[in-house]
Amino acid sequence: MRSLYIIDERGVYTGETTLISDKEGRKLNQIPIAPPTLQPGEFAVWKEGIWEVTSAEPASPPGTIDGVIAERKRRLAEGFNYDFSDARGIHHIGTTERDMDGWDEVTTWSNAQLALGNQTATMPIVTDTGATQVTAIEWQHILVEAAEFRQPLWMASFALQAMDPIPDNYQDDSWWLPPEP
Repeated sequence: MRSLYIIDERGVYTGETTLISDKEGRKLNQIPIAPPTLQPGEFAVWKEGIWEVTSAEPASPPGTIDGVIAERKRRLAEGFNYDFSDARGIHHIGTTERDMDGWDEVTTWSNAQLALGNQTATMPIVTDTGATQVTAIEWQHILVEAAEFRQPLWMASFALQAMDPIPDNYQDDSWWLPPEP
């Protein structure tokens, strides 16, 4: 395992992750070189292959459709918490593109089990929290909760893309989170 350092679209260091294997592959927003130690109020920015430290927060890129799509992808990949309401507790369900490939397999299995009238067959899955088992019907409940997490992000993305001009602060939560009831 090796550490990778995550940057946002401005090149600003936002956190650390671990590459489990070379087959897993490093994403474009992951840098293999550690950022310098920062003092409060400082930002590490990846520019042209080196880290720069600045006390001024770098500006967001101007609002573009590509920027909105990138922000949507980032938000969709964050995943969501699902409460099994039993001893399994709450699991963080991953929703990266790679996770979604695995979802297809579990969904196909779940649909087949339900078509055969078997709601209680179980399948092992691995969430961001750890390994667990799900029944065919539980997987359908997870799919519903996933849609409740993902659909508002798609809707916000489409609304932002339709704006002319697209606001420069399109990454702010105020554009992406539904209003409180």
